[in-house]
Amino acid sequence: MPETILAIVTGNNKKFAEMSRALHDLGIETERVDAEIDEIKSMDVECVVRDKALKAFALVQRPVLVDDSGIYFEKYNNFPGTYSKFLFRAIGYDGIFRLVQEGDRATFICCVAYMDGTLREPMVMKGVYPGTITENFPRDETNEMPYAPLYVPHHSVVRMSEMTPEERALDHRHQALKQFAQWYQQHHA
Repeated sequence: MPETILAIVTGNNKKFAEMSRALHDLGIETERVDAEIDEIKSMDVECVVRDKALKAFALVQRPVLVDDSGIYFEKYNNFPGTYSKFLFRAIGYDGIFRLVQEGDRATFICCVAYMDGTLREPMVMKGVYPGTITENFPRDETNEMPYAPLYVPHHSVVRMSEMTPEERALDHRHQALKQFAQWYQQHHA
């Protein structure tokens, strides 16, 4: 059986590079489909990523992998979550630091969803990465992953944006991708 190249559907260059590198290291080859999928409005990240996977599969008509991730500020009942991108676009770093401050607890959560023609529903895997907020970082409002510079994972002394790829291997996205790769390899051997 010929190897299937998995389509990662995303409009985010950095996200694709990170996902592709991680999956390649786990033995899964990928290619990018540059598309922005219209996301449903929900605070439930698993619901959002399931819907996104169904829409991506309908668009490309082959096996797809999508993700949705966000930062969850503990003191705001885990807001912004699925609205992280929209919040940052609306208020930037100045607005974020009116909501949170140095040392506040936060968690990154990532869900990846896989869909192909053999499944009735997308397979969803989840990664959780607790840490704290830091205000000490150079602000770049054009960063495709704007929360990484203000986040220090619990197991680290450096910001997430400063971590090496090896150090990032424990992050929320990598956790979810490792779970996916294990499932995928068991079901597509």
